[in-house]
Amino acid sequence: MKKQFGFIPYGGFAPGGVTTGHKPGSAHYEGRAVDLFFKPYTSKTKKLSGWQVAQWAVLHADEFHIATVIYDDRIWTRNGSYQGWQVFVPEYGDPKNATIRHLDHVHIDVF
Repeated sequence: MKKQFGFIPYGGFAPGGVTTGHKPGSAHYEGRAVDLFFKPYTSKTKKLSGWQVAQWAVLHADEFHIATVIYDDRIWTRNGSYQGWQVFVPEYGDPKNATIRHLDHVHIDVF
């Protein structure tokens, strides 16, 4: 991804997993997820860049063992790939929060 897009600010990742900041059972705690930030999320340029990364991740899902991509109130899952992008409904937190809704970052997790 870095070769394709250059450096993208990221978080929610640490080898072996992070210890806080995500919903229970999150792949972040197992070191299988990363969040790539596109701020400010109200910028059309940032939103377009986020969608380019999200679509690239879906296109390369087999190659990189990607299981889930979430961005901009949408979710793509490997198991539901035949359905394409679906509406993302947060399972926790404030449903108006930009970060909870993944408006400001692309979430990618692997299996």
